Amino acid sequence: MYKRFSLNDLQNIKNNFFIHFERIAKKEKCLHIKDFCKTVFKQWPSVYYYFRWQPQFICHKEENNYNFIDPQDSIEVIVNQENMSQFSQLFKRHLTKKSKKQDTQTIEQILMEEFSNGTFNTINDKPYIVYDIETDGEVFDVTQQKFIMAYAAQPWEDNKMKYEYVDQNNLKEFVQKLLEFDGYIVWYNNISFDNPVIIHNIDGNQEMIDKLNEKSLDLFTFLYHSIKKKIGLNKVASSLVWISKTLESWLEWSNLYKDYLKNGDVALLNKFKKYCKNDVKMTILVLLYFIHYKKLHIEWEEVSFTLDDLIQKWVTPLGKDIKQSNDENEKPQNQSIFW
Repeated sequence: MYKRFSLNDLQNIKNNFFIHFERIAKKEKCLHIKDFCKTVFKQWPSVYYYFRWQPQFICHKEENNYNFIDPQDSIEVIVNQENMSQFSQLFKRHLTKKSKKQDTQTIEQILMEEFSNGTFNTINDKPYIVYDIETDGEVFDVTQQKFIMAYAAQPWEDNKMKYEYVDQNNLKEFVQKLLEFDGYIVWYNNISFDNPVIIHNIDGNQEMIDKLNEKSLDLFTFLYHSIKKKIGLNKVASSLVWISKTLESWLEWSNLYKDYLKNGDVALLNKFKKYCKNDVKMTILVLLYFIHYKKLHIEWEEVSFTLDDLIQKWVTPLGKDIKQSNDENEKPQNQSIFW
């Protein structure tokens, strides 16, 4: 999954595309774009550059279009005959250090600036809550997952995002708030996991689960129906908004939690809370990205959608075919699947 940048985006959004492209150009001993294209595509239409088995840059030619992909920043740029001279000029400016970096913004800054202006405070004029839970459970069984903590966030009157910490003591109160909430409940895979887990932990019933699911906007479900790919939150957020999880894997979380249970170290508890809150932040930014750009790019294809498409696809529950994770670095109960 990549962000397809226009040449204006390359100038206005803070990124490292030309820094990474320069390394490849120097490797080919070609610092002029036309010479680079002649050299790279002399034998093959697609060329991949790797470092220690990790892709560093991808160049692809199709007729008169050149696709340059920077996997490190998840950026794709399409250059054709019409904008080749502009692309060459931008690269030349980069090499001579004349680019005005001080005027650029990150994607996160662009999205949050619009949020601060009140653009994303509602979805179709309805309020929304974004939440995530952490659990203690080694196998995928929502009825056996023990709730540990949660974070929830929602837009507030002053155009700021208000975060709320939820522990075992106030879980029942939080669930009641969600059941009574007249708006959308947003998360990444909440229909299949988070919603039933919190209901089971307060000895609730299926009717309560169904009530939460009916107003849930599940970003994982939306992506699955849109691009037919099963992708974890960390992969999506790091690709689209350059934000990643604060812990490397579910195994790291599990080991830290076991240590916390042994010695009650408050520093570890705060680390868990930071991890959970950051997951909520990641989801918020992905949500805002979808609403703002209304398009995704994957495997050379562009997938466009409307806000109504997002809402309709979010509320469609998924079948059993996506309930198993095959990524050992993702916690099993989160069903986050990477490709």
